[in-house]
Amino acid sequence: MSSPGAGVRNAANALSSLRLAIVPLFAYAIVSAQDTIALALFVFATATDVVDGYIARRLSATSRIGAVLDPVADWLIITAAFVGLAATGRIPAWVVVPVVGRVVLIINGWAYLVGAGQASVPPSRLSGKITAWSQSIFVIVVLMGVGRVQLPLLGVVLTTITLVSIMDYAFQASRLAAGASAAENR
Repeated sequence: MSSPGAGVRNAANALSSLRLAIVPLFAYAIVSAQDTIALALFVFATATDVVDGYIARRLSATSRIGAVLDPVADWLIITAAFVGLAATGRIPAWVVVPVVGRVVLIINGWAYLVGAGQASVPPSRLSGKITAWSQSIFVIVVLMGVGRVQLPLLGVVLTTITLVSIMDYAFQASRLAAGASAAENR
């Protein structure tokens, strides 16, 4: 028999799975310059991320699979957005490097924690939330075709926010590693 929260948990996981399914369609829309479709898919994905986050946290409907599906869907769609926009010449590559680099660093940190036997991955940091929203707004602005004149400035602001988040996660990772090392030496 399933728990009373299983249906809600399944709804949150279904939304994350839907976001994963959208990624290839979204990537195709970007590289084929179908910005209206790409924008609609991206906004829909962002909205489902908000809803599944609300379901998981506010309704206490978290699950192990959701703890993996949600961030993976987020990372894939944001990576597809930035790589696709750069590949089509709509944003400079220097904006993509820290965004994708941050994703790679977080995935490696995640893998390290799981490999070290940590039962769960720590929740997102405030810097991570700010970065995710900044990146999403940047993608929406580019897909809407607004801000072309200010795109270099927006890129600098986004890159700065992303680099601050990378430093924050690196600091947190070093603290976790130091704590794990101290626990091993006891």
